[in-house]
Amino acid sequence: MVQDDATFGAPGGEPTPTPEAAPPIAADFMSSIMARLARQDEVQKTTNDQLAPLVAALTALDGQTSPGAICPTSFPVDLCNGIAMTLQGLWFYQTAFTLYGPMMPQGCGLKENSVVCRSVDSVVSGEFLANFQLFSLVLAVLVCLVGSYVFAASRFGVSS
Repeated sequence: MVQDDATFGAPGGEPTPTPEAAPPIAADFMSSIMARLARQDEVQKTTNDQLAPLVAALTALDGQTSPGAICPTSFPVDLCNGIAMTLQGLWFYQTAFTLYGPMMPQGCGLKENSVVCRSVDSVVSGEFLANFQLFSLVLAVLVCLVGSYVFAASRFGVSS
């Protein structure tokens, strides 16, 4: 038995009713959608403007590989590149913990993607804290580097 499209799927072979057409979209509804799309476009442009410096900083890593291309067998160049990349990564995490974690200086807060402080003293305190954190990271990397050298020298000896 052949079923045509009008009776297909209907119980008892009765034709299914055709659904009514949707009412036309109101002009105010359409304008609200367009306004929302314009706001999303504005937010996307703002986000792109904020991400541009981060992308520029991350692409600066490419500049760190060029000395290695010029002196491919130079241990000091490789060591300096490793130290620079390590410090850059550590500073990235430290900044993230400070801005989005519990390490924000007292009197300062994150408001609309920028750090806002209540007083000049809070700003100075935040700058001192950032300087101290960077100094601590540099010192920690230096201690790890010297410790690694001492371990390698005691284990494998120093070449003359």
